[in-house]
Amino acid sequence: MKTASYNFLCTVVYVLTLQLITGSSSAATPPPPRPEGNSSTSCIRTCGGISIPFPFGIGEKDCYLNNWYEVVCNTTVPFLSRIKTEVVNISLPDGNKPYGVVHIKGPVTSLGCSSQGLIKSTPGLNVTGRGSPYFLTDQNRLVAVGCGAKASLTDIESEMIGCESSCQDSKRSQQVTNSVCDGYRCCQARIPLERPQVIGVNIDVTGGEGCRVAFLTNQRYSPKNVTAPEQFHSLGYALVELGWYFGTSDSCFRSPLGCRNMTRFSSYTSFDKCGCEYQYFSGMSYRNCYCNNGYTGNPYVKHGCIDIDECKGHNSCGERTCVNWPGSYSCDPKVTKPQKTSVLQAIEIAGALSYMHSASSFPIYHRDIKTTNILLDEKYRAKVSDFGTSRSVTVDQTHLTTLVAGTFGYMDPEYFLSSQYTDKSDVYSFGVVLVELITGEKPLTRVRSEEGRGLAADFLEAIKENRVFDIVDDRIKEESKLDQVMAVAKLARRCLSRKGRKRPNMREVSIELERIRLSHEDLEGHINTDNEEDQAMEIKIINQLI
Repeated sequence: MKTASYNFLCTVVYVLTLQLITGSSSAATPPPPRPEGNSSTSCIRTCGGISIPFPFGIGEKDCYLNNWYEVVCNTTVPFLSRIKTEVVNISLPDGNKPYGVVHIKGPVTSLGCSSQGLIKSTPGLNVTGRGSPYFLTDQNRLVAVGCGAKASLTDIESEMIGCESSCQDSKRSQQVTNSVCDGYRCCQARIPLERPQVIGVNIDVTGGEGCRVAFLTNQRYSPKNVTAPEQFHSLGYALVELGWYFGTSDSCFRSPLGCRNMTRFSSYTSFDKCGCEYQYFSGMSYRNCYCNNGYTGNPYVKHGCIDIDECKGHNSCGERTCVNWPGSYSCDPKVTKPQKTSVLQAIEIAGALSYMHSASSFPIYHRDIKTTNILLDEKYRAKVSDFGTSRSVTVDQTHLTTLVAGTFGYMDPEYFLSSQYTDKSDVYSFGVVLVELITGEKPLTRVRSEEGRGLAADFLEAIKENRVFDIVDDRIKEESKLDQVMAVAKLARRCLSRKGRKRPNMREVSIELERIRLSHEDLEGHINTDNEEDQAMEIKIINQLI
């Protein structure tokens, strides 16, 4: 609601301002306010092979956030217009840094390198200005190269920062093996950590003759890889790293872009494609947005973060099957044709869970039942595994109150809403496993998540419409009798009841599965139950996660 209010106010302010400027309240309809995160196909997004992502842009004003982000493409060379500097690369925030990065070509200060006289200092890098989103990151260093060069930073308040290089043999033996410039042929010094917006470079001579240079750069040099100072002078620039923020001084750009607003105490799920944090820098409010793990793209464009398909290309699952999920992936066990029917495997699983719930001294709730936690031994007997989230309870306890844990698609809706886990919560998860066994489908796929549905909801709808056999896996049709399949489906329906008290316990489930295996009676193939409430609950849960 707050986002809608912001957008409405921005539109009202825009219209009133336009009327005041024109001195008229004519009926002409003003153009709509600039859309946030413009990704119009008319915007040029490359220059000289360099990508120009929003909030940066070329050409029309709608293609960039404001003038600070305007890029001028001079044939094949991009320049930041406000600071008149050539751009080498632009990258978006990635969650590891609270800012984006722009690499630019910074000046080189030279001394004794040409016949044009002594140039002891050059105009410093200045990215100040009202609303400037730029600053020099702490990845930059002051570097001086040459014999007898003494470099220092200017425009730095309350600090004296500099370094001195020498070509004396005494320093060579000590420092030629160093991995950084520490005095022999070159030296370096860190810049202030306060994210300065203006820094100049000055160079002096401590003795000797020859070319000396000094510059700011984010590149790393050592006595082994540093080139002669004449080459730096001839090149005329050094790479510098600027950090940048997404300014939100215009309230029209404060509304979320489909990203979750994060705080220090927030956490995100695999369904949160991106996150944003509000912060302040140099009197300016800004949003630091980033695509979460498992997603890639531009968080400053609506729907700009897309899922990474980890199953394409290099397969990290080895012999197991890689299954891509929104923001994640899983490795399913290697598929091998079992020697037992799915009903027999279900009986063994139910028996193990029944023992955990009732036969042991202290009842144990598994809390994360799913097919990937069920293993087959060499005789294809089902074994329940992964007890990392399991909890034991005393015999007089009816539930556990915990932080919600488990796997979406298998999770009990009642537990998700109440945080109270009971033995019937395991029953619900087992019901999803039963549905997987007879349909061969996964509980939550990309298509289902986009539609706000899970396998359980589809299954319950199929039961209501009396078309269960249409969604049964062909392999199950071959290995099992129709009456057995329908009986298992009916049992799964009971396990998936929205209210835990309506579900059977695991002992009852185990007994029923054994009865199905032994029974040779014709069971009623038509199952007609009212399950709208259950479907609505599951759809509500999935929609909260997307």
